[in-house]
Amino acid sequence: MATLITRLKDKDCIKVTEEILKEYKYIKLGLKTLREQLELIDEDIISLPAVGCSERVQMSLSGSPTEDSALEIIEQKKMIEKKIEENEALIKAVDRGLNNLDLIHRQVIEYTMIDKQSWVYICDKLKYSETQLREKKKEAIKSLSYALFGYDISDEDDLLKRI
Repeated sequence: MATLITRLKDKDCIKVTEEILKEYKYIKLGLKTLREQLELIDEDIISLPAVGCSERVQMSLSGSPTEDSALEIIEQKKMIEKKIEENEALIKAVDRGLNNLDLIHRQVIEYTMIDKQSWVYICDKLKYSETQLREKKKEAIKSLSYALFGYDISDEDDLLKRI
């Protein structure tokens, strides 16, 4: 029973790894977009009018419009910074896993999963049969899933939080 559970967990990791590899280019592009949004938010913060101080003490729960705007912008900035950190960690983990693969395994992953090339093109480019390349792809994805998630995975784990 334990080996069946382990196999199911391994299959989940492999599926998640495949999805990450399929979206790898888009995650990198999204990271650039998030950084640009962060720069725009910094400009928004600079352009806010100053919060004035007066002798009166405001007793209501609602703050000034400037203060509310500043708080909203700061919350957006924190959220974007968190997304940037998560995406950077994911990209770093995938890059580390790809760099640990030997050349043929890395090329198969790059051509099939990241660049989405056809098997005919890949076979011609790498001079292997399709069957051999498919086997190398399975080995590479399994190796990458271990690099991303490790060997010890419990039922309660959220796989993306492990990275």
